[in-house]
Amino acid sequence: MVPGRVLVRLAAPHTEPAAGTLGGLPSVPEPLGPQGVWIVRCPAGVREDAFAAQLRRQPGVVAAEPDVLFRIQAKPNDAAYPQQWHLPMVGSEEAWDLSKGSSAVLVAVLDTGVDGNHPDLAGKLEPGWNVLNEGAAPIDDNGHGTAVAGVVAAATNNGIGVASLGWGCRILPIKVADASGWASTSSIYMGLIWAADQGARVANVSFRVSENTFASFGMQYFASKGGVVTVSAGNQGDTSGSPDNPYCLTVGATDSSDRVASWSTRGSIVDLTAPGDRILSTNRGGGYGAWSGTSFSAPLVAAAVALAYSAKTDLTPEAAMSAVKNAARDLGPAGWDATYGQGRLDAAAALQVVVGGSPKDETPPQVEFVAPTSGSTVQGAAVAVVIRATDDRQVRRIGWLLDGASMGLVEGTDRVEATWNTLDSIDGVHTLEAVAEDSSGNQARTVIQVVVANGDRKPPTVVLSSPADGAEFGDRLALRGYASDESGIARIEVYVNGSLKGYRLRDTFSMDLYSKYWRAGWYTVRLKAYDGAGNSADSQTISVRKL
Repeated sequence: MVPGRVLVRLAAPHTEPAAGTLGGLPSVPEPLGPQGVWIVRCPAGVREDAFAAQLRRQPGVVAAEPDVLFRIQAKPNDAAYPQQWHLPMVGSEEAWDLSKGSSAVLVAVLDTGVDGNHPDLAGKLEPGWNVLNEGAAPIDDNGHGTAVAGVVAAATNNGIGVASLGWGCRILPIKVADASGWASTSSIYMGLIWAADQGARVANVSFRVSENTFASFGMQYFASKGGVVTVSAGNQGDTSGSPDNPYCLTVGATDSSDRVASWSTRGSIVDLTAPGDRILSTNRGGGYGAWSGTSFSAPLVAAAVALAYSAKTDLTPEAAMSAVKNAARDLGPAGWDATYGQGRLDAAAALQVVVGGSPKDETPPQVEFVAPTSGSTVQGAAVAVVIRATDDRQVRRIGWLLDGASMGLVEGTDRVEATWNTLDSIDGVHTLEAVAEDSSGNQARTVIQVVVANGDRKPPTVVLSSPADGAEFGDRLALRGYASDESGIARIEVYVNGSLKGYRLRDTFSMDLYSKYWRAGWYTVRLKAYDGAGNSADSQTISVRKL
């Protein structure tokens, strides 16, 4: 933020704060634009956020906030990036502002091999190893490994294909599985040992191996060399009762709605979750496709760890694992749970912890109704609903509900101005609820009750009882009718061929129209009644014939 500076908006645009609106100020405010916005300097020794909070409590202040500084967010130009929902979901652009990944950070992909000719991978690979055939290259003969590698560190901002969270990091392909996708414990164990000895900082193993003893021995060795292992929780949809493996991050899968996938394994082995449903990545042979499974959640976490190592080269495995887990967005019951683990991956929050050492934001925003106020009486078709939210970091979205039904959700704002047509609501007490969410996913709610009092809005009942439809008349047209309403009838009018011909100020209607000189032919007739509240209604329209 700009040191010592707070922005203030007043309800009266042309009122200067120095003129007593905010009391004594340390310096003369500076006007900013035409909307009643002013730059106010903080008193010496007072924090900007605290001073802004003080100003918000003053009468006539619509908003007061520190003058925040914003940094340009990185956004890659890869053609398919707009279809990669999973990257913004984990805060990719905010994370890339802190670290795009270093080419010195090597991520080992223990899988079916990697297609080294893929245009989005060819320049990202280090010479790897084929555990199954030491004389052969780690060529992918299945496709799974190529897709996993693309999630980790496909070439990013190269104008083609997909982007990856691991933007600038490099891939060490290690073939541990055959063409059918099966890998042995021994091949995974040896792959981890070899990767550690080659200096890899992260190893992704997209197999359900966190419960395997000898795979864990390999993970221990990898950790002893300063690295972190990420593994898939499994796609069986079961609940594991095995204890947590402290030598790896075991990852479950979520979908685009932040729900844990039905097929994702749950239980005590799960450390956290990450997007794993319809993840667009690199296909063997040069193309692209959508892949689902915890196999594609784990490499997202691997990429986040790789960014953490890139941002802080002396980071310990324990600190890297702790940052990723503790910064995860807690979507289930508070704290760790068997479905989400610690929560869904938030790469941006994890990087913030690593780079700035900032604690995880657990402070919810504050939200209030500026209008209407609690207990007030409202009426009419255009009642103003104004909601204001504040947060120590940033308000992400505000929504509001009427009697439990959503009436709107606005993104990227700390203020909502909406209109409520109370004519659509019955008279009586109604509940308004405002919900604000900050950039860390913390939510706050406030509930007020207001009284709708529009009065009688029900139109009267009006009947033209005589003459009958199709009747004939001569020198006089005798008209009879009546109307009724809970508010009483104020007036009944008669219209012939759309023209007003007379009225009565009571709830019965009796009138004879002199029609001797009317032309012969057909005429339309209807009554119109008004009740005591001003509501009106028409009777049925009949046609009668003048002889």
